Amino acid sequence: MKLSDYSVELTNKVKNQALNAGAALVGIGKLSDSNVVVMGVPLPVGLNEGGIADLPKMLKGYSHLVGISQHIVSQTAKELKERGNSAVKKTVFSLFGDFRPLARKAGLGQWGRNNLIVTPEYGPHLLFVGIFTDAQLIPDSPAPNPCIACNACREACPSRALSERGLNYIRCLPYSLRGCQDCVDACPVGRDKVL
Repeated sequence: MKLSDYSVELTNKVKNQALNAGAALVGIGKLSDSNVVVMGVPLPVGLNEGGIADLPKMLKGYSHLVGISQHIVSQTAKELKERGNSAVKKTVFSLFGDFRPLARKAGLGQWGRNNLIVTPEYGPHLLFVGIFTDAQLIPDSPAPNPCIACNACREACPSRALSERGLNYIRCLPYSLRGCQDCVDACPVGRDKVL
């Protein structure tokens, strides 16, 4: 079997494994010394409704998301490891850093006005997880920019942290710590898939 045939087969198997495990989207990005498999888990609209005031509801929602994302990453990594490849799992709780540039590199979406990755299918309503691997996978092409520039995210932002210059992290942070996701919930792109 030629390397390219093997790469196509492995890429398809890895993507199918992630989708079967519960990922909504899967993309492959090429890094300088490895590849990254980025998977998106739907982030329900209103997950943080009530914020800290309704902490039990918020924690239950996030606990569910963490469980799903851990399952997806574990099952996908297992597929890679069974074929003799490295698989370093990273979730939002891995203290890895920012998954947004990796999601863009993996062809899942583009930067939106809300300073998040907006995917054609789910808008910004995804939580991203990833696996770094030495597997010979075929990278995905860049996604089109689905942001419709409606400014709903900017209008919904209670701290007015979003502007033409981007995101003002100082304004956003206090609200984020209380569970604000108003800019995500306001985005009409992909909203019908996560309600």
